[in-house]
Amino acid sequence: SHEYIVKQSEEICKSLNQLRFRKILSDVYMEHIMTIIHSVFMPGYHGKIANTKYFSEKHRTSVAHFLNDGKWDSLEVERSFRKQVVDTVYHESRKSRQPVFCIVDDTIASHTAPSSQALHPIEAAYYHMSHLKKCHDYGHQAVGVMLSCNGLSLNYAMVLYDKSRSKIEIAGALRTSRIIYPSQIRQQAKAFAPAIRKDDPNVSLVTVGHRRFYAYRYEGKVSDCEKAVVLLCYSEKYFGSPDALRVFISTQTNLSTQEILEMYAKRWSIEVFFRNCKQKLAFDKCQLRKQRGIERMWLLLSLVHFLCCTLPDYRGVFEKGFAYFRECLLQARVRFSAMLKDCLLYTSPSPRDISGS
Repeated sequence: SHEYIVKQSEEICKSLNQLRFRKILSDVYMEHIMTIIHSVFMPGYHGKIANTKYFSEKHRTSVAHFLNDGKWDSLEVERSFRKQVVDTVYHESRKSRQPVFCIVDDTIASHTAPSSQALHPIEAAYYHMSHLKKCHDYGHQAVGVMLSCNGLSLNYAMVLYDKSRSKIEIAGALRTSRIIYPSQIRQQAKAFAPAIRKDDPNVSLVTVGHRRFYAYRYEGKVSDCEKAVVLLCYSEKYFGSPDALRVFISTQTNLSTQEILEMYAKRWSIEVFFRNCKQKLAFDKCQLRKQRGIERMWLLLSLVHFLCCTLPDYRGVFEKGFAYFRECLLQARVRFSAMLKDCLLYTSPSPRDISGS
């Protein structure tokens, strides 16, 4: 029965086949990938391998082995996928004549911290500082890299954060406790902010989207960076309020205040991506324990995001694409149930046949 369901989910299979993975993967491995991706679209998906039982006769341990220890070349699949992302985004850039933005940010896939007696704790999971929770959170810190152009934002890579490498940002946000050196005086940004006045020559009122901000522009040393632009910003209605203070940085000092804030606004798509990964794709509920399996699962979740965002009718809108594929899958299951019912009625003996026997 699972074969019928998968084959009748024509839209999902067609979209997957357009990625041309069959050139580098055997049919057996493609069946596993099809099974996992179909399970993600099932209502109630919570990141468990057990969800694949609706689409495969193979036991869940077989699917887990495929992710953790399977011999398939996931690096080649990743290279092929990334090329598809680059080609798709740059095609949009040529068509729209809009620039391509590379957006980098990190998030934490939280897990329950293991006890000291745990024999097989989750690999590569540690305590990380969560700015959202404002405390240390146990789990995997993942760095996402997205390419964005003209409303189309696609995930290029999702990798485990390597603390030995620094994250380089052209435009990003800073904590208000970051050290700056106005007038060669070392102080935190939030300590300097109360001295800012609207009529200061370094203050400008800028409009980003539908919102207006007062922005103080500082150029100079920032902690370990010798020269950068730092913007201390308040929304127009809450100028001077400590809770409304937002601080942004750009290492490109030739950019105007307006350009820096507009550039930062472009990065919002990666926050939406992280939210969708956690709410729809159960990114932070993956129950695999091996690092290799976890990274492979992240790759497959990136594939799902790509499929949802590249549908012609819902281009760039993940939520609508996800809902479309889920509806296609549910309709396929309804058709299968109806066919199965008809087959049972057709093959069941009639009362006359029973009495005659």
